[in-house]
Order: sequence, then C-alpha cells, then structure tokens
Amino acid sequence: MRPELLLTVALTALLLAVVAGRAAGGDYGGAVRRTDGLVAYWPFDGGLEDVVGGALGTPEGMVRFVPGVAGTSGIELDGRGFVTAPPILGADGPESTIELFFRPLPSPSPGNPCLVSIRDEKRARVSLHISADLRRLAVWNGGGAGWVDLAPEADLGEGVWHHVALTHGREGVRLYLDGVAWPGAVGPSGERGLPVQIGAPTATGDFEVFRGALDEVALYSRALTAEEVAAHVDAAGDEWAARRRRMAAVAAAFTEEQARRREAARAARRERVAAMLADPALLERGERRVYRGDHLEAIRFCVGGIGAGTIQMDGQARLAAWQIFNNHTEAELPHSFLAIAAGPAGARRVVRCLQTAPEGPFAAMERLGFQGEYPLAWYEFEDGELPVTVRLEAFSPFIPLRTQDSSIPCAVFRVGVANPGGQSVEVSLIAVQQNAVGYLGHGAVEGCDHVDYGGNRCTVLARDGATVLHMTSDKGPRRPGAGDMALTVLGPAGTGSADVGHLSGLHHALAQGQAPSAPGSAGPTPAGRTLDGAVASSFRLAPGESRTVTFVLAWHFPNAVHGASGSGWDHHGNQYANVWGNALEVAEYVRTELPRLSRETHEFHRAVYDSNLPHWLLDRITSQLAVLRSRTCYWAQDGYFGAWEGCGQSSGCCAGNCTHVWHYAQAHARLFPFLARRMREQSLSYQREDGSLPFRHPSESVAADGELGEILGVWREHLCAADESWLSQAWPRTRAAMEHAIRTWDPDEDGVLAGYQWNTLDCAVGGSTSWLGSLYLAALAASERMAALQGDPQRAERYRAIRNRGAVTQDATLFNGEYYIQLPDPEPRNDYVDGCAIDQLLGEWWATQVGLPTAYPDDHARRALSALIEHNFRPTLAGVTQSPRKFVADEDAGLQMIQWPKGDRPSPCILYGDEIMTGFEYAAAATMVQKGMLREGLMVAKAVSDRYDGRLREGLTPGDTASWGYSGNPFGDDECGKYYGRAMSVWSLLLACQGFSYDGPAHRIGFAPIWQPEDHSSFFTAAEGWGVYRQRRMPGSLRAVLDVRFGRVAVRELTLALPEGVNCSGGRVAMGGSEVPATIAGGGRGVQVRIGKDRLVTAGQELVVELAFEAPDG
Repeated sequence: MRPELLLTVALTALLLAVVAGRAAGGDYGGAVRRTDGLVAYWPFDGGLEDVVGGALGTPEGMVRFVPGVAGTSGIELDGRGFVTAPPILGADGPESTIELFFRPLPSPSPGNPCLVSIRDEKRARVSLHISADLRRLAVWNGGGAGWVDLAPEADLGEGVWHHVALTHGREGVRLYLDGVAWPGAVGPSGERGLPVQIGAPTATGDFEVFRGALDEVALYSRALTAEEVAAHVDAAGDEWAARRRRMAAVAAAFTEEQARRREAARAARRERVAAMLADPALLERGERRVYRGDHLEAIRFCVGGIGAGTIQMDGQARLAAWQIFNNHTEAELPHSFLAIAAGPAGARRVVRCLQTAPEGPFAAMERLGFQGEYPLAWYEFEDGELPVTVRLEAFSPFIPLRTQDSSIPCAVFRVGVANPGGQSVEVSLIAVQQNAVGYLGHGAVEGCDHVDYGGNRCTVLARDGATVLHMTSDKGPRRPGAGDMALTVLGPAGTGSADVGHLSGLHHALAQGQAPSAPGSAGPTPAGRTLDGAVASSFRLAPGESRTVTFVLAWHFPNAVHGASGSGWDHHGNQYANVWGNALEVAEYVRTELPRLSRETHEFHRAVYDSNLPHWLLDRITSQLAVLRSRTCYWAQDGYFGAWEGCGQSSGCCAGNCTHVWHYAQAHARLFPFLARRMREQSLSYQREDGSLPFRHPSESVAADGELGEILGVWREHLCAADESWLSQAWPRTRAAMEHAIRTWDPDEDGVLAGYQWNTLDCAVGGSTSWLGSLYLAALAASERMAALQGDPQRAERYRAIRNRGAVTQDATLFNGEYYIQLPDPEPRNDYVDGCAIDQLLGEWWATQVGLPTAYPDDHARRALSALIEHNFRPTLAGVTQSPRKFVADEDAGLQMIQWPKGDRPSPCILYGDEIMTGFEYAAAATMVQKGMLREGLMVAKAVSDRYDGRLREGLTPGDTASWGYSGNPFGDDECGKYYGRAMSVWSLLLACQGFSYDGPAHRIGFAPIWQPEDHSSFFTAAEGWGVYRQRRMPGSLRAVLDVRFGRVAVRELTLALPEGVNCSGGRVAMGGSEVPATIAGGGRGVQVRIGKDRLVTAGQELVVELAFEAPDG
C-alpha cells in the first residue's frame, strides 16, 4: 500500500470494544444481516471489508476508525480521503437500496459532499449527497438531481449522527432520514457495473468529498419497505427508536406545511397565468421593436451566407465575432469597422466609428437604437456633435427558394446619411478592414500581429462604378487559411488605401477632410504581421439632402474541414467554391446582382411583416432563421449539407445531422425545400440493410423519434416539391424505414409501440407513449399516402389499418382523463410513466402541419394541452428546479419538459424533465394553436420571446452542451449550444396561425386561419413561389386573396374555411380582373374551390376568391 494511503487506527481494539455497548441493547448489524437482498455490507468494525461478498474497500487518502453507531467502530474522513470498492453484483438491478449512518462536518471539498456513490468519472448510476450548508439531501443519477428539503427541526447539523436510506423499486423512489420518508429524491439511472465510492462521488476525489464520520454502509438488491427501514433504525437502540418517532412527527408537520405552501403557490401561479393569458399584448399588433439600453447587451445578429460562414454583429454595432475562416471560435478581428467624418467645408471634421464602442482613436457614437427583423438589421445612431444623422442597414441576401443566392459568402452594409441642418456638410464614409487572410480564428490578434499572418498583400482595384480593396496572401493555395477577401464600396466616387498605417494617422487625415486614397498596393508583410486597408466614399450634402452608400465585404476560404474529424462525418471544402473561384468573383457577382438581391431580400421581409400577426410573434418566427447563417450549419464542396445540433465555443456541438433534433426544425424546409430534400437524401443514403436510419450520420444507432421524423420529413419534402419525381426516388428507402419501425417497435402491428426506444432526451424509454406513439401514427399516415401515390394500394391499406388500430388503443390506454401518460415495458428504462410531458402530442403537431389526419379526439388533446399549462408552465422560475441544465433565468417564464403532478417520478427516470428548451416549447405552443387554444399557445411563445429580449441573462449552466452560462440573444436560441437547430420549430407557429395546408405536386393550397379569421394576413410559401394570403370575413361573405410576391404558385384547388355550421351558397374566382372558371363545394372549415385548369399565379398577380355563405336551415 502506498504511504500516502495509509489507514491509521486511532483507537485500540480494547477501546472500541468498550464503546460497543452504547447502543442500549440494539442489534443493528444483526437486523441488517437478516434482511433479504443484502448484497454488500461494510460495518467498518476495524476493517474495510464487505462482510457479505468480500469486496475490499481501498482507502484513498486519510481514513481513520472512530466510534460509530453500531458494532465496534465507523470511519472518519477529512474531506480529502474516501474509500473505493469494486462493482457489487446485484446492487444495480431494477430494484435497490442504499443505507448508512453519517455524521457530517463542513467539508473543504468544493460542491455538495457525497455520502456514497455508484459511478465513475464518465457514467453515473446514483450518488447520495448532503448539501454544503448541511440543510438538504440530494440524489444525483447522471441526468438530474433530486433535492430533498428537510424541516429545520430535522437537525441535519454538524456532528449529529443520522441514518439515511434510499430505496427504489416498483413503488417508486423513497429517501428516508432516521427512518422517515421525505419527498423529492430521484432514482438511479440504468447504468450497471460501476464501482462504489464511500465518501466521494468518483475515484478522482477532486470534488464533493465528504468530511465527517460514516458507518454501516449496506447495499441491497431490492427496495426495502418503509417498515423494514424503520425496523433497522429501531434496531440501533432505544434512543434511535425515539428519534425516529420524533422525526415522524416533524416530517408530518413539515409535509402538511409544504402541502399548504404548494397549494398557495399553485393558486398564485394560476392567478399569474390567468393574468398572462389576459395580457392584451398577446393579440395586439403592437409596435415594431427597437432595442435600447440593457436590451442591447446580448444582441448577436448573423450576417453571411447559409453554410458560408458568418459575422456576428452585436448591440454596439460592432463586427463582434468573425466566423468566416471555417472556425467556430468567436474570433475578434481588430481594425475592422465603419466610420464617418463630417463637417462644414473648410472646418475640422467630426470623426466617429459607427458603433458605440471606440476603435483606437476613433471615438464611439453616443448611443444607438437597434432594430432586427431577420434577415435585416438597422442601427440608428445618435451623436450630438455630428452635423448629420446616420443609419446603418446590415444584411446578406436571403431569398426563399433561391438557395444559392442565400448562400453567398458576403455581408452588405448600407450607410444612410442625412443633413438636417441649414448649411452644407462634407461627408466621408469609410470602411476599414484588416487583411485577415491566413488567420484561422484561433488566438487573439494583437493589432496587426498574429502567428497566422505573413505574406499578406492588399490591392485597390477600380471596377465599373465601384472601388475594391482586394486582400490576399502569398501562402500556398493548399494551406488551411488560404483564400482572399474583397471589400467594395459602390459608387463612382469611391477611393481606397491598401495600407492605412496606424489608425491615429487615418483618424487625423479624416479630421482634416482627407479620405484614404493611397497607396494602391501594399505588401507582402513579414511573418506574423498583416496590414489594414480601407475604402471610402466622399460627398457633399446640401441642407435637407440625404445619401446612402453601400459597402460589401466578400470572402472566400475554400480549404475547410467540416464536421467531426475521423468520425466519418467529415467533409471538405465549401460549396461556394463550386460557384466562385475567389472573393473578387463573389464581389463582382454581388455588385452586378445587388439591385435584384436586395429587392428580393427586402420583398421577403416586407411580405413577412405584411402579416398582421403581432410583431413580437413575427420577430420570433423569423429570428431563428439565423441558425442557418450560424456555424451550426455548413455546406461542403461535395454538396453535403451538414448540421450540428448547435454551436460550441470552439467546435460544433453534437455532430451528425442529428435526426431526433432536426426533425423538429420546420423553417428551412418551407423556405429552402432544396436543402431539406438534400438532408433527407443524405439520411436515406446512410440507411442500413435492415432499413434502419442512423440518428447521427453516418453510422450511429437508431433513434425512434429520429427515424419516424425522417419519414415524416420525406412526406413534407414531397408536399413542398413541384411534382412527384423526387418522391419516386425517395420512396423505396422511406418504405424500408417504415417497415423497420414496424418490425422493431410494433411487430404485432397493433399500432402500439414497445421495447427499447432511444430518443432525443438522450436516453431510452420503453413501452407505449403518446409522445413517440403519436409520431408513429403520423409516420404511418404519411407512409400510407406515399404508398398510394407510388402505386402500392395494399401496403397503403396495411399502414392505414395499423394506424387506425393504434389510434383507438393509444387513446384508450394512455389518456388518464387529464393528459396522456406512458405505459412502460416490464423492464424499467428511463421512463416517465404518469408524467405530464411537453411532447405528448408530438405526432399530432406533425400531422396537422403536413395535411395528415390526427389520431386522438380533439377534446382529449385540448385537455392534455390544458394540463401542460396547469402543471408544466411556470410564470416565473424563481424557486423552481431546473436540472441538470438551467436555461432560464429565475425572473422569466417557461414550459418545463415533464412534470409529475400525480405522484413520484419513476426510477430510473427520463432525463431533462425539469429543463426548459425552446424548440419543444414552440412545438407545444403551435399544437395549442392548431387545436384552437390561441391564447395559450401565444402565451407560451411570448414567454420565450420575453426571455430572448436582448437583455443578458447570466448565471445559467456553463459549457458547450448548455447555453455557455448566459442567454438573451433574440437571434438564435440556446439548447445544447448556441443557435440550436430545434428552435426552427418556431415556423410551425406561423403555419398553425394561418391553418396552412399545401400539396405542391397536386397544386392544392389551403388556409383555415386560427388567427383573426375575420381579418387575416400572413406570409406563405409554396414549391416555386411565396407571398401573402389575406382574407376578410364579413356577415355572409368571405373574400380571400392569394397575393404572390415572388416566383409562381400553381393552383388547381384552393381550400378555405367558413364559420362552423354554415354552408357555402356560391362564389366567384378572379385573377387580373378576369373571372376564372371554378366549381365550389363544401361548407364550414372545408370549402373546396376547384379551378377548371391549373392556374399559375406569378409574382405581382393576385388570385381572388369571393364566397357567400348562410346558416343551415333550422
């Protein structure tokens, strides 16, 4: 044994024997040994042996024998030492018990001291802790912590012995203190074969090490009953029996008081929720949001192409994070900013950088207001010394259905200047840019110095109506940082400098009225150094005159290595290199096409905001489009479109186009169906011989929700296509995936799932759930439709029959009268049983979006959604456990994943039940809207909107797999990293509000608005065009307008909704002022307007439908 691990004996055997009689006749050891299921027992009577199975405890650090509770001794730990033992057979089965005595003292070890654990450095089954303040107990199972609040009278103080037992089995989880059960614990995970640590959570001993004494540690292969635990405590002696009776009285009074407080809290919560539901802001159009003051602190607005790299602009208007170098790090690039110099002719100019943070000698603007409506950002600057007003618009082309034009590696900055004064003003607008070619985004750049730099050159080029600063490097074309950059100022009056030198000299020249104009070339620079260039535009503004100058930054860094290196999910190069050979070609394309690119980008923005939904909701719906521009996504040169789950601080977070995350995302599929089809093709290409689809490319195991979501994704992509050709190619593999799902989880084809079902909560449930079960039914419905379209009616009928059986059985067995629950398999997994789950209607959400029949009765669905508001929605998170990750600040509101209003949590339990994650919230909110619960759905969505209001929230869970410790940016939500893909589920709120249905190949489109059906306006997309749908409903009539703003929309049938219970009595269809032949049939929420032949409604045209209706007779 190593000297530093010596076990010292502090008491002689004689002294210990004398102490043995203090239990007043108790026979604790005998009671333990006589208990069935005992698999390990360390009585610490002068040794560290397990007296049942012989597992020898090994001391780590200082461990001494001291007087214990029973037997001859216990052990004392100093907050650094502990005991470790090998795995115990039988201690990690479906039932178990851990019990021991402990006497705590304040520990020097950080965290909450651990009494005993079954875990290692990577995996955890269970660990039992006492809080650092010695007031609470806690159980950790690797996925979450269960905190057990104790009454002050429980006297969990320094130097006091207590008995603790943790049991889990068919009756749930129980934690007993001194023989009395206290609520709040969680049970073990399903991990097996892990070592036992006594006095520490892991064998590293570097945190949460216990200080104090421990005795009589015992492990059982079954859950002891309450009577058995009480009998063990009583067996320790008369004093312990009396203590147990006192503790029972304390616990009863405490439980009663806690129940009273919980009921009062529930009543207060209901009152607050009622006030939130009644808030006029939910439904009011409202004003467009301008961020000011502390609402600017968390702003990060992405400019750049889809999968082409991004620059994050912050609330100070700084180009704050550069991620164009194929990097995930949020690299800062000095000497890269916009500036203005303005003043009367002949006078010294006022010089400012266009941001509220200074850049060297360039003073900051005094203040600004920021407006972000993705993909456009505006900064309105204020500065009392400037004789002009200044406004900056920033964007990159973003045009739905034009995927390539939305993926240009560029950013556009338009600076508008107006002269409100009474005399003319001379103005120079300047863009300063560091030549960053060669930089890989790692490590700070100090001035112009970085190890990646060297051989950098700048050249000023004159182009037709533009001046370009071209930035290159002499480093070889195969080097990782190889590439180039191009900064352009549009307009004939542009000037440029290939090397501005020190910023102080540039500032002095601008103040004297001299814009940068020389030299025309510079470089190469020495090793470790680069140079700064600039372009400028100078002009005179007469009183009342204004002018806008456009700058374009383009980049081209082709030598990317994307994905997880060596995993099979690594792809090289950037897709944009297939289109443009260098940054000059990018800049030239943008220069020549910018009028169209800008017009179409702004038309998209205008069409979205012509919707009359509340502005806060439109902001939320568009904000998550930033995910596509973030480093969450990449587009490789081989055409592979890659998607991490989110962004880590130095790499992507969670690789492989994770299907159980990305099937929630909807925005990309509606706006860029080409990308969605590409993602489906990629997933199907990795299909295994048994038909299964890996949930991470290329070869991860199968996840039930991921595979079913992929099937539904294929159906959605078909609906968003112009014809059936794509489905014909995708169907064989999709069919194989559906057959695999049936064989694996529903072999008897009763429509009810069973068995091991890995899922997006990073664990496996078993048995029947409405969460995965409804998703299965929706996938069956989609497969039925696809089989019929592909000429396989027998298979379609089989899928229909399975679905119909499952719909009836699931509803009958899972609906408990209030919400849908789980019926687990006999073998426990990470189940939730009678928990109220946020995703309990996930398949209904999917089905409604893609025109499929829902499975459950609407009244049951609405009651289940109401239960989410009652049990899971928190109007404030103050005092609410968020575990294992905290995403929401205490003052904010949110919808928790799973709650257990009817009893204890099962053990082992599903992960993340106490967390709050936006992608799930959006889906639940949209389901509420789909079911007519408009206010409830918007309340949930607005809670998210209010959390991401630009104010910085700190003190959240740190790390790449959380929110990095802070949150609040409106443009890209947090989950497992920043800019999380699941958050694009928010687009489903738009679809739900407009009651949208679409079948591109069949040329069918429909609207049944939940939002303001009497006066509705909303943005829509189709296979080849997009626009705005408007309807006005008046007594006895409806006027609907399909206003196409871009491309074309083929229409053969238009489905509209009238008030419930009315019949359509006639109508007319017109386009361009001319009547269109049509037949009209149906009533209520299903009026079919069938046009005699396909109509192509092109950009600038409107298809107008006018319907008359009347109430039925009687």
